[in-house]
Formats: sequence, structure tokens, C-alpha cells
Amino acid sequence: MERFQDVPELVARFDCLAETQAALRFRERERLAEQEAVRARLQRLRDAWPEELLAQGQRRKQLQERLEAARERTLQWVRPAPGFHRRAARSARADEDRRGNT
Repeated sequence: MERFQDVPELVARFDCLAETQAALRFRERERLAEQEAVRARLQRLRDAWPEELLAQGQRRKQLQERLEAARERTLQWVRPAPGFHRRAARSARADEDRRGNT
């Protein structure tokens, strides 16, 4: 052991290596705990995904129904009632006749 000239150097080197090993084990435990937390979160997301997808589909259906109802209401405002043009034409002729007679 030419590298270490005396026992105190050997003990100091051993202590340093032991501290490094302990720090590495501590970090490993932290990383494993983080990994387990991420795994658990991923599993919760996977479990919740079908329910979320169903809820979004139902919400989409409701919004489509509301949109269709709004379109129908808009068309009722824009589209004249059946017979509107004939009544309007008759009303216009009657107005002309009244103006001509007065």
C-alpha cells in the first residue's frame, strides 16, 4: 500500500468513501420515492382517463344541442313565416288602394 503512507490517511479515505456512499444511498432513496410518486400519479391519470373522456363527450353533446337550438332560433328570426310574402304583397296593394282612394 504505497498509496497510503500511514493509517490516518487510510482512515480518512475510508471515511470519505463511506460518506459518499451514504449520500448516494440517500439520493437513491429520494429518487425512488419521487419515481413511486410519479408512477402513482400516472396510474391515477390512467384510471381517470375513461371517465374524463366520457364527461367531455357528454359536454360536447350538450354544447352541440345548444348550438343547434340557437341556430334554429336564429333561422326563425331570419326566415319569414309561411305565407309572409303573399300577405305582405296583399297588404302593400291594399295600402296603395287606400292611398289612391283618398
